[in-house]
This record gives sequence, C-alpha cells and structure tokens, in this order.
Amino acid sequence: AQGIMGRVLAGTASDPNARERGVRARPLAEAAWAVVAPRA
Repeated sequence: AQGIMGRVLAGTASDPNARERGVRARPLAEAAWAVVAPRA
C-alpha cells in the first residue's frame, strides 16, 4: 500500500481520520481518471 493507506497500515498516519480518507482515495482517483482519460 502507498500514500495515505500505506501510512495507516504502517501506523504512522498523523490524521485521526486517515483510514476514512484512504478508503475514499481510490474511488475519487478512479472517477477523476474516467473524466480525463478519454482526453489523453
């Protein structure tokens, strides 16, 4: 795991809401990519 979830799993995340934010990161990234990929 990388990024937010990597820090959550390693126990080094400083944000108490990091797990929730990490869970949201992939769906948000996938939605963003779906918007820009056709233009790439």
